[in-house]
Amino acid sequence: MPRTQPIYPDEQLAEVPSLSLLDFELPTDLGGSGGAGATTLPQNDDFLPDMPEGIVPTLPDIIEAQTALEKNRALTVRYRNVKAKVEQRPELLALREKAKKAKNFEDERAALREYYKTLFAQITKTDESLAEKSQVMEAAFLGRLEQKRIDPTIPKK
Repeated sequence: MPRTQPIYPDEQLAEVPSLSLLDFELPTDLGGSGGAGATTLPQNDDFLPDMPEGIVPTLPDIIEAQTALEKNRALTVRYRNVKAKVEQRPELLALREKAKKAKNFEDERAALREYYKTLFAQITKTDESLAEKSQVMEAAFLGRLEQKRIDPTIPKK
């Protein structure tokens, strides 16, 4: 709501015209072939973007894409289930506890490196089909432990 009273003594308020939706005229012909003043939608496909030449999606392509997504989902579910089971093993629980009880960050990172290497080795040992995903995830988890913005405490080999 606009102000009606000035705040400062020298202030002049500009008059703002009030508008409503009734003040605007709607187009009566939207490009259709109706009579004068007819409100019709266009019958052609001018609104749709043109498909690039030579690209026509086919049903097998769509099914293949859906199948790939389903396979990826199934792999992710299997990975999470195996990881949850492996994480409950006593040797991994002990390594996790060792990392929590570390006195400084360097010891904690070292314990977590050992934990992640053992975890992903056991995941791969439990389910051979998860070997590739385990390698990717291990690299990601170990990468988070690297010190990238300061001088590293452990030299790279």
